[in-house]
Amino acid sequence: MTAKNRLRAHLPDGIEIGQRFLLRFDDPRVEMVSYQGRLQDLSKSGLLCFDAPDDIRPPRGTPVAVRSLYRGSGGSSCSFSSEIRGRGRLRGRLPVLLVERPDHLEGDQARRGAHRVSVCLRGDINWREAPRCPLQRANAVITNLSGGGALVYTRQQPDAGFLDVTLEVPTQFIEETARRSLPRMGQTARRVSLVSNPFIDACERTGERFHGIRSSIVSCRTHS
Repeated sequence: MTAKNRLRAHLPDGIEIGQRFLLRFDDPRVEMVSYQGRLQDLSKSGLLCFDAPDDIRPPRGTPVAVRSLYRGSGGSSCSFSSEIRGRGRLRGRLPVLLVERPDHLEGDQARRGAHRVSVCLRGDINWREAPRCPLQRANAVITNLSGGGALVYTRQQPDAGFLDVTLEVPTQFIEETARRSLPRMGQTARRVSLVSNPFIDACERTGERFHGIRSSIVSCRTHS
């Protein structure tokens, strides 16, 4: 058995080396809520190695939801929940996140909730051409949102592999989303509301989800 076949034998069915995934962190300590990365390898201890920028450093034990962006060679897509086990450098160079291998995967059925939405939102993008270079910023228009990405139109072509995208989301949408996230107002909620406003807090949390979304550039085209 070749090394490649041995590696494939230890990967869960539906996951392939080189496949792109969206990783979303469920921890308020993590500044970047989500980013796109490629599965680069399986460590000797059985951890999944996803490439990741140096500034993405979720603490060990951070819950992470992982979903494939494209179907594998078997024609299926997948998602799973796991946790971060640390960081490392693949072959001493490429920075990677180490993710616990999942016990089971969710298949295509779970992706039926990921719809494509035809919207046209203003926003901005930020990037660095190199880790120590100054932060670059440009206005953008974001369209065709889906669980796997979006189309971003801007007058300046970023010379980078990753972007931080911020969306200008309508206030009505933020307020309605925040309102639905609140529990029913009971006795405990009334006591808390004496020292804070749960609705305003929920609006702030909801709005923060649309700021600084770490995304990778899949393809770039210039239109004249």
